[in-house]
Amino acid sequence: MASVFLIMLLSLVNLPALARQTSDGSVLAFPPELSQFPQIGFYFGAYDAANNFIEDLTAADVQLLENGHAVKINELVKVQPGVQSTVAIIPASIMESRLNNDTTTYKFIRDSLIQWMSSQPANTPDDYSLSLPGGVQVIREKNPATWIQSLQTYEPDFKAQASLSSLTQAIDLGTDPNPNPYMKRSILLIMALPPADLLNSLPNLTDRAMQLGIRISIWLVAPANDATVQQNASPLVDMAQRTGGTFFMFTGSEALPDYNADLNSLRYLYHVSFDSMARESGKQQLGIHIGRPGLEINGKPLTYDLSITPPNPIFLAPPAQVSRALLPDQGSAMEKPLYDTNEVLLKVLIEFPDGHPRQIRATRLFVDGELAVENKNPPFDQFRWNIKDYEESSSHNLRIEVEDMLGSTSSSAEIPVNVLVDQPAGFSIARFISFNSPAPLIVAALLVAGAVLMIVLLVPGLRTRFSRLSPQKAQLERDPLTQPVRIHQERVSAAAPSPTVPRSLTTGLSAPARLLRLSENGHPLPASAILLNRREIVLGSDILQVTCLVEDPSVSPVHARLVYADGAFMIMDNQSVAGTWINYTPVSSLGVQLEHGDMIHIGRVAFRFELSVPPEQKKARVISL
Repeated sequence: MASVFLIMLLSLVNLPALARQTSDGSVLAFPPELSQFPQIGFYFGAYDAANNFIEDLTAADVQLLENGHAVKINELVKVQPGVQSTVAIIPASIMESRLNNDTTTYKFIRDSLIQWMSSQPANTPDDYSLSLPGGVQVIREKNPATWIQSLQTYEPDFKAQASLSSLTQAIDLGTDPNPNPYMKRSILLIMALPPADLLNSLPNLTDRAMQLGIRISIWLVAPANDATVQQNASPLVDMAQRTGGTFFMFTGSEALPDYNADLNSLRYLYHVSFDSMARESGKQQLGIHIGRPGLEINGKPLTYDLSITPPNPIFLAPPAQVSRALLPDQGSAMEKPLYDTNEVLLKVLIEFPDGHPRQIRATRLFVDGELAVENKNPPFDQFRWNIKDYEESSSHNLRIEVEDMLGSTSSSAEIPVNVLVDQPAGFSIARFISFNSPAPLIVAALLVAGAVLMIVLLVPGLRTRFSRLSPQKAQLERDPLTQPVRIHQERVSAAAPSPTVPRSLTTGLSAPARLLRLSENGHPLPASAILLNRREIVLGSDILQVTCLVEDPSVSPVHARLVYADGAFMIMDNQSVAGTWINYTPVSSLGVQLEHGDMIHIGRVAFRFELSVPPEQKKARVISL
């Protein structure tokens, strides 16, 4: 009768396993990795109806649905993050019973554990712990030999009062941070049936193990044909089933299970990656389906938040002012003026506010609302702004637009840039004709030819008009007495140069003097010369009121005036806040005459005054006393 009852009990224990077999299996998926968006990757485990890991999946067996749309898998790889395994032993007097003349139940179990541990590879990512009534003897050991030695030296007290401390300590290990977030945890509990009060505390321990994701497999040592043990073992059976482990009752005549089989279903995972099609921020849903002949598993969809914003372009140290200085030794008035600067290098920083750096499709530079430069290939973070056609001083607004691989675009704020262009001395036809193509030359030639033709046509007309005078006037013209007497006069000299241009410019120099901007260390800054080629130059920070823009918080809107008169330069302060200084001496509104080499401070901005033709240095004379 007892044997019949045992068969009935074992059949009841196996009912949940049979129920799982009615389904093809399950999928355990971990939250996705979004740091490489738009590429997304995640780990998952696929298990058959018996909760065994499916080890031979291919990319063709897995289908992913992102927000209801199928996405192509880039890669599917089986990985081994490892498993943390703890053997917890609770000694009991029944373990002293002899299986034969050579060994006891405990030694038989111990030798089986040693054999299992000896088969583990030395370089495995797994780690092993050993929990005994006296405490945890081995904690996360990588070397199997160390674990085996600790078990061999353990002497159990089979007469001690029953306690669940070994199990509690093993579960507590699951609260420690994992070296690998994808490692799983497993406990092998070896014990006899405990007293009723301890059995009543098992449901709470089961709930805690489930919260920590710990699988518990149980080897229950029991006497053969003992119906009481079989009836009272239901809390242990429930613990194994609810945590995903296995339950085995050992009476001494059975072969012990292979614990490796339990661990193999925990050791491995699949890592899959795909290119996301998401283009909007918010909740995203990813469905997982495993399908092939004889296998159909639908996993629970993954739900996660995704933030998607366009990239943000920012100008890096944009110039507030660009100067185009005339090169020396300019040719005739018909030749195009030559300048020292024809393009400006602009650098850009591209930020990703959503924290997902990704490839850039194109960047564009707009000048005054018109597309000036477009980069469709790297480098995307710099532009060469062509300014060779700017032959008059002007102000321009610059803006950067960036487009990422998702098609999202964003623009920077507009920045103003002043282009200051030196003008050739005197009149130059080249200022009014563009030499970028032969067409303007043809037009100029046609205009000259047309002017000559007009003169030829008008002169005969004038003669005809005067020939049609009245007879009286014609008679007067023929009478010598009425003819006017022509008085010889001296030829009027040519007009003087424009008062806005110094006369010294006609000598072939681009300007009689210049201001050279200095760094904080007193070194000249490249391409910073301000040519003094006007009668009066106003310096300040307000572009609408000044001739020369000096941008600095210490510079007033109209800070100082620089006047050229009688072959000398005078600088005058315009009641500025920070003052104007010559060689560290303040300048009043009455002004100070500048000499070659003087250091000028406009607020905190330093310049050096240099004449184009420096005066000869006077030699020191030695006077005998």
